[in-house]
This record gives sequence, structure tokens and C-alpha cells, in this order.
Amino acid sequence: MRKLWNTFCLNAKRQERCGSFALGPSPLNHVSAQFENRQNTPPDILSKAIAFLREWETAHTALDQRPRIKPPQVPIQLSAPSIITCNTDAAWNKDSGEAGLAWIFKDQSGAEVSRGCQHQLHVSSPLMAEALAIRAALGHAVSLNINTIWLRSDCKGLVQSITVNQRSVELYGVLSDIESIVASSFSFFYVSFVSRSVNGPADAWAKNSLCTKLSVMGSGPH
Repeated sequence: MRKLWNTFCLNAKRQERCGSFALGPSPLNHVSAQFENRQNTPPDILSKAIAFLREWETAHTALDQRPRIKPPQVPIQLSAPSIITCNTDAAWNKDSGEAGLAWIFKDQSGAEVSRGCQHQLHVSSPLMAEALAIRAALGHAVSLNINTIWLRSDCKGLVQSITVNQRSVELYGVLSDIESIVASSFSFFYVSFVSRSVNGPADAWAKNSLCTKLSVMGSGPH
């Protein structure tokens, strides 16, 4: 009897340390109260303990099997006339740690609205350069009073990080800035991946910024 009781306590304590009792009170506390009741015999205590633990495990399993909530759909059509598309890209020099950041804004007809580029020092990786390009593009969009934007990047990992709000240690600060800008300045924001073949103009603009150390923010069509 004592061996069975010790085994039950050990398993219950493990579940407590793992935070598994979010569904309700710990079965260990419940059974301890039964144990302290001198009117209950040891077989009664063990029987109640097993029944209570089985009931708790059944409820926990049912909770884990609930269908996952799907992410919300895009609230408006991406072809809406008010939405500005923005293609971003970055070029990075590993030896110098320099990067050229670039972005191009277009309306739904495909006409260029504006563009910008920024030469950046002390950039740790090509992924960081891509993230800095997106942050700079959003800042430029705010200055142009653009509040509905469809952001497109050829960096799939970065797009995924923004979409699922997954922040690595390296990108934590920049991604936090991006989230803050979007929340405070945009009524509509969407980000998606595009292939490099489609992102050619932004890529060429980024490489030009890196080579010439050019930084500029346009105010109108080019």
C-alpha cells in the first residue's frame, strides 16, 4: 500500500512541476486531504486517488484534442485600390558588415509610387539586413501617409517569423519595432513571400545602395 501511494505521489508531483494542473486543483492535494481524514481506510484512499487521477487525465486529454483555432483571414481583398504594395530586399557584405537596404512602393495598377534605400553599417547577417529593410520601408511608408500596405520579401524565413510572431534572439529588437510600427500606423498590413525573379528591381536597388553607399527616401514616382 505504501509503495503504491509513493508511486502516485511521485507522478503527481512530476505533473505539478510541468504545469499540467492548469485544468484544476492538483490531484495530489485532493488525495492528501483524503489521507488526513482518519475515517478513511488505506484501500479507500487508494481507490479514491486512482479514480480522481483517471478523471483528471480524461479531462486533460479531451482538452488537448480540441481543434486548433485557424488564424484569421485577410480582412480585405489584396486587390483593393487603396492597398500599396512594397517589395523589399537587402544586399550584405560579409567582410565589411555593411548592407544596402531597398524598398519600392507601387499602387494596384503597377505604377511606382516611391522608393527608398539605406546604406547600413555593422549588420550582423543577411537575415538581419532583410529585417532592417522591412523596418526602414515601413518607416518610409508612414512618412508618405501610407496606412494600407502589402509587404513582399524574398526572404521566406523572415516572412514566416513576422507572420507567426516568432522572434529569434538576433532579430528580437528589429521585429519588435516592426510590430510596434504596424500596430500604431497601419489599418491594414499583410506580408508574403515572393521569388527572387519577381523581386529583381528591389534587389538591384539594394546592391546599388551597398556599392555606392547611397541612402535616399523618395517622395514621389520615379
